[in-house]
Amino acid sequence: DLPTLYFNYFLDTENANSDLDNTGRMRDAFRVYGAGEDGNWILLATNNTPDDQGLNRNNHSGNSDVDELDNNINGNRDAFGNPLLTQEAYDGTGWRQIRTSLAAFAGQQNVRLRFEFSTAASFETGDALRGGVELTAVAGTELESGQGFTVTPIDGVSAVGAKRFQFDMGLELSLPAGADLTSGVSTLTINGTPVVFSTTSNTGSNVQYLPTDSPAAIASKLANRLLTIFPSITGITSDPNRPSVLAIAGLPEGTSTEYAVSPDLSGSILVSFPFTSSNIVKIPVTKQMTAPQVRDAIRSALAATYNDAANMALDPTGALDVWKFNANTIQLYKYTIAGNNSALSVTTERVGDFFGVNPTARGGGNVSLAHMDERALNNTGEGLYIDDIVIGFAERGEMVFSSTADNSFAANLQYAKTLYDINQIEKGNY
Repeated sequence: DLPTLYFNYFLDTENANSDLDNTGRMRDAFRVYGAGEDGNWILLATNNTPDDQGLNRNNHSGNSDVDELDNNINGNRDAFGNPLLTQEAYDGTGWRQIRTSLAAFAGQQNVRLRFEFSTAASFETGDALRGGVELTAVAGTELESGQGFTVTPIDGVSAVGAKRFQFDMGLELSLPAGADLTSGVSTLTINGTPVVFSTTSNTGSNVQYLPTDSPAAIASKLANRLLTIFPSITGITSDPNRPSVLAIAGLPEGTSTEYAVSPDLSGSILVSFPFTSSNIVKIPVTKQMTAPQVRDAIRSALAATYNDAANMALDPTGALDVWKFNANTIQLYKYTIAGNNSALSVTTERVGDFFGVNPTARGGGNVSLAHMDERALNNTGEGLYIDDIVIGFAERGEMVFSSTADNSFAANLQYAKTLYDINQIEKGNY
């Protein structure tokens, strides 16, 4: 089964196309992108007509004839690294349908689609002074304590310098089964207090358990006792995907001496603990958080770090308004992001932007500020309409309904069977 995107479209533009040799600039661009778990936007469709009509889609001389349909530009490849065909959308031909493969995202979660139209053929994505840098949040289950990213203000937007932001889940424990515990010996040191597992006592700082308890049962019993042992705890949440993992909030920061496990237990039980660092900005999160909640936790940390303190005091409810977002994506202007080692995706460019009226992406050349007025010229086209977006599976073939008879055919020079002679392993042990 091949995951496939279908949609109908009507496109009426000035039909100005471009390659990378800087002799022309595209305008009125319609592009469709997809992004998987790595956050990289892959170009699935474009109305930028290819300059080369032959079979060669990659090996060009310099920038000549390098266009958006080349695989080394659009990154459209399946899970095995085999090139996929980015589909061309046609201008001025009435209503048509695009069928494009989603094989690049097969088996992935949180896949996103992006339909965009720009009269400049560029959104200047990744330019911190123009299009902005995009930071897309994920659910708390995708994050771990200590992961994060570095934000650097530019162009004098803030007197505060670069800061490292890290996710903080407080004390995080991955509990074992009862059979892996030794009564009276197995101990968790939490904020300097020994919490002892016992088969006979459930008083004081003891946690009573059964040797037959599952890891999830041990986690449940520990959570109930910790609320009594440590009244300062503000919340205990379990990972929806791993019920044996607990995140405990409200405990003070400490060291590896104050948060530890006894020698008979695996060190992997202590996933993380509330750490102390003057150089890191913490983003409090839990495994239960949705992507929008994680997004707002990030925005709150950014506001607390970079917003003007006097203005925040005057309007604390509006502190987050300057940190714009669209769905789960935060758009940062005059800030750059680097060193991301989390499941968040950071978008610093989209390949289609290179072909439009965009001096930043092309590094100057034949696209300069003097050409920026082209974005406001020749706007008599009707524009773009999209309808009937369907994601389905192409298996043994597809049917065409209500089609008029047409016996004329044209050779498809980009037919995958002809274009790429790539052997795939289709036999063997599975």
